Amino acid sequence: MNIGDKIKLVRRHRGLTQQQLGILIDIKNGAANRIAQYEMGYRVPKKPLLNQIAEALRVSPLALSD
Repeated sequence: MNIGDKIKLVRRHRGLTQQQLGILIDIKNGAANRIAQYEMGYRVPKKPLLNQIAEALRVSPLALSD
């Protein structure tokens, strides 16, 4: 399971949309599109952003890492 799959799994478990998660991590424009790209594996979030995503999803950053 890659980082994107883990983000998607936890996001759905928390009942968040891609747009809501993007807003929580302060992505201004195209929030849902960016989250979708991470979840599909087109992009990989850098460590600082991965930490923000983990905090927004209330999990350890290690839980999302490969």
